[in-house]
Amino acid sequence: MTGQSSSGGKLRSLSAALDIMMKTREAFVVLQKELECEADQGPEEGSEATGDENLRTEEVLKLVNIFESRLSFVLLQFVKLLTSKKKSSNSPEEEAALKTYKQVYSNLLRASTNKDSSLAERLSVLIHLLDQLSPKSEAGESVIQ
Repeated sequence: MTGQSSSGGKLRSLSAALDIMMKTREAFVVLQKELECEADQGPEEGSEATGDENLRTEEVLKLVNIFESRLSFVLLQFVKLLTSKKKSSNSPEEEAALKTYKQVYSNLLRASTNKDSSLAERLSVLIHLLDQLSPKSEAGESVIQ
């Protein structure tokens, strides 16, 4: 981000990064459904399967931690950029986007500091936050760009 001089270029880069991150929502939904299915089935026979499940859960937790930190960074950069632009002139869409980014960033920070939450709860929070970032217009297109 530091190599880009124009705020328009930074805004486009952040928008592209956020678009990519928002596409992971479906993967989080699949992971959440798998966790629910595993919880419904209960413990299966054989300690090897349980060991594999624990290893997989640890890997998913690591990836969720990384995703949360990256999403937090992108949202913070959006807030900084739109706040500095605010002094000049922001359109109503940019004002709404700034408000949304601040709210989602705040909720993400609160959720990521709660280390007692389970993987399923963290996935649920991420899905909810990604939903907040993608409000749909009547045409079905993303409003925030």
